[in-house]
Amino acid sequence: MEKTTYQTFSSCHQPLQLHISYNNVALTSSERTKYVGVTLDRKLIWKLYIDDNKQRDEKRMILLKSLEGVRWGCVPTTLHATYRIFIKPVMTYCNAPLITVSEGSINRLEQLQNNALLFITSTIKTPSIDAVLSYTNEISMQYEIIK
Repeated sequence: MEKTTYQTFSSCHQPLQLHISYNNVALTSSERTKYVGVTLDRKLIWKLYIDDNKQRDEKRMILLKSLEGVRWGCVPTTLHATYRIFIKPVMTYCNAPLITVSEGSINRLEQLQNNALLFITSTIKTPSIDAVLSYTNEISMQYEIIK
């Protein structure tokens, strides 16, 4: 991936091809750009950003699982503090543009949040995630994005 490229944003099927140069060097077009940890795609549907975000969160979930341990384990308050310090900031980083994302894409992030909270509370899958959110004093990702 070249460091100096240009990217156009459009809902058209075909990307716009422009002839842009910088210091007499022609710049190439890119389909996606990563800027300050946020992956921007050509149509601004945020799928790549959500995929990257989910992948980073899943790696950090390993920390919770290792803290819980088999022979010893942390109390739920320690696990919750770890979630709030190491995982939630990654989930909520630069989430303001996600207000335009489809509900299905937000559900992917909510599933990850729900899995973390279920793990923290040592709860087996429950039909009422609202009870777990209330117990842990958290809000759903959909409301987190809106606020």
